[in-house]
Amino acid sequence: NVTVDDAVLSNKAAELVFKEAIKVIPENVAFRSECLEVLKDFDEMEHLQNLICKSLLEDCSHLPQTWTVLVQQHSRDVQLSSLTEEKAVALFKEVTETFMKGLESVDHAKAEVWSSYIDWQVEFLKELPKCSFAKEKLLQCCEEVICDDCITEELLLLAIETTSKYGSPKAVGKLCSLGVDKFPTSESIWLKRLRDCSGVTMEMFSNCLKSLPGSSAIWEYYLTWCLNNCLPNEVEQAFKSGVKHQLKNVSSVCTKMYLKWLFKTKPIKEVRTQYIQLVAYHIPTSI
Repeated sequence: NVTVDDAVLSNKAAELVFKEAIKVIPENVAFRSECLEVLKDFDEMEHLQNLICKSLLEDCSHLPQTWTVLVQQHSRDVQLSSLTEEKAVALFKEVTETFMKGLESVDHAKAEVWSSYIDWQVEFLKELPKCSFAKEKLLQCCEEVICDDCITEELLLLAIETTSKYGSPKAVGKLCSLGVDKFPTSESIWLKRLRDCSGVTMEMFSNCLKSLPGSSAIWEYYLTWCLNNCLPNEVEQAFKSGVKHQLKNVSSVCTKMYLKWLFKTKPIKEVRTQYIQLVAYHIPTSI
């Protein structure tokens, strides 16, 4: 039988091993995270867990991964779906304070801390879908990241996608508009703006194509939009502009779409004539 003294000595030995290990790998967050993961299956390990968390703060507070590990430790043994509203609020506040400390402590890669914070809030809301304050805080967070100097394209896309799921179309439109101003050459953000938001105009497409002239995905969506929103002569002019594009990937997509449109809207004789002209100009490898 294991005695109390044995348990104490065992814990002490583990503590000594851990302290020696982090002298060799002082900024290794993954090692500390693995230790915490192992300890969760043992009783009476709170002292050692606290020691590991303290070492993270002392040695690794400048690393974004540290704050993700610390937050996981906050809610490691918590069954979110069974929390009362009072306890849910308390946990949310505790985790938010941890992340805010992380943003203050991390010199670089703050976007990773923001991403972890948004991911945690999404998981929290999945477990407590009726928790209105959590939804409000999540959407507020998605608005705040756009104003942070650390914002990256990946983080902004996460904020837009999260807002698309939990927020209003107006909120999504606002983020997308700010997004294309910050990242004018981001194909992903432009496509979000054009596809998911209202108020799309020809001027908007013009600005987009100036920023991303070689994007076949943007050209394809632009021509599709023209088919639904423009007069036939305007549609044809848009197609011809794309067909004559100097980049093959764009002209190929536009030529295929143009021929399909001609086949649906023009007499077969005219379609054949246009086809011959396209072959003479620069037919893509396959139509």
